[in-house]
Amino acid sequence: MTTTKSPVYVFEGSVAVCEHDYCNLCEDDPMEDLDRILTKSTRMHFVLTYPFDKPFAGVITGEITLRRVIDAIRAGFQTMYAGTTERDIPNLCNKDVTGPYGQAFHEIGDLVIERIHLCSDDSFSIFIGS
Repeated sequence: MTTTKSPVYVFEGSVAVCEHDYCNLCEDDPMEDLDRILTKSTRMHFVLTYPFDKPFAGVITGEITLRRVIDAIRAGFQTMYAGTTERDIPNLCNKDVTGPYGQAFHEIGDLVIERIHLCSDDSFSIFIGS
């Protein structure tokens, strides 16, 4: 697949950030085509801007497959949540999470990868839900 001016949808669904499997929670089945090469580029960038105040910038090198993109996103969140502290928020299920990337109101276990778009500038747009 080559990049074009408009983003190319690589994934749409729901994959847990804190898991180690590759099941689409919307379908409850293992994902297909995880090892298909998504682009000829061997270096891609992405930025995670949710749920913390400060963004995380990540890079994926080598063959760019959906499996490697998901793994890189998960590793990025592991970095963002490393060294955080959590406290309960009265009358809410959310947590007040504070750490090196600022403040968030979701634990890592709340997060899911909802969409991944391949952009023409050798980057991915990542959409995270909670």
